[in-house]
Amino acid sequence: MDFDIRELIKSRMDYLRKSEKKIAEYVLDHLPDTAKLTISQLAKVCQVSDATVNRFVKGIGLGSYGNFRITAAKSRIYNVPSDIRLDDSPEQIAAKLLAAMSHAVQVTKNNISETEMTRAAELINNANRIRICSLGGSLSIAVAMNCLFAKAGYNVTAEPDLYMDYTYISQMGTNDVIVIISMSGTSAPLCKLTAIARQRRIPIIAITNSKNNPIAKIADVMLRSYTTEEAFYGDLINGKFSQYFLVGTLYIAAILKKYREVQKSLDETGEAVKFYLTPNNY
Repeated sequence: MDFDIRELIKSRMDYLRKSEKKIAEYVLDHLPDTAKLTISQLAKVCQVSDATVNRFVKGIGLGSYGNFRITAAKSRIYNVPSDIRLDDSPEQIAAKLLAAMSHAVQVTKNNISETEMTRAAELINNANRIRICSLGGSLSIAVAMNCLFAKAGYNVTAEPDLYMDYTYISQMGTNDVIVIISMSGTSAPLCKLTAIARQRRIPIIAITNSKNNPIAKIADVMLRSYTTEEAFYGDLINGKFSQYFLVGTLYIAAILKKYREVQKSLDETGEAVKFYLTPNNY
């Protein structure tokens, strides 16, 4: 079905019984999570019987609870936090997005292993060359990480070109480090790249959402980003803030270990940018 279940429920609200309206209100407030509930679970949270849930489903024209769950699952708005609704105002969107991002960052902070973060900072500081590799939405995080470390004087590169990634790592070795940023950790091109880096014994830092995905299993260090069961869709924005939070933490942890050296580079790059931004400096 191509319609939004929210609009369907609203159009039938006046025809529902009081107990059925209770279910309708719960569904409207908890999409798409409702799609994950069995009929008994939905009945329990709404404090009604299974039979009432069945009447509600038929009352909105979906026939069966199975059909209701399929339609509810299709009614989510992809690539935004799951509690944002079609009729939300900009103010409501901003409030919900702030809450979602704050939650993602808090969960990420709680998942940080001091041992892993310290080890990652050591690998960065001891590396002759740093290559940051990513794909898709995580590319923006790779570029941001490259900018941070380049300004601090690190020999770092990142670009949206897997051909060049493979070229770079073919010339890298045990005294370098490769950083793989992948939300799912299952992207075939990045998995292959990680495997080649392991064959060449290049130290690998993975920023990804699970220690059980292929990239994390190969990596020397894994920094865990935020995710939910719907990481490919509704948590895209949340996940990016989580990744950037990890990059920022790693950056600060690394530069504090060699701050005098880094400070000189920051002063020099700062002056260079200042010169560039000042009119008529030529």
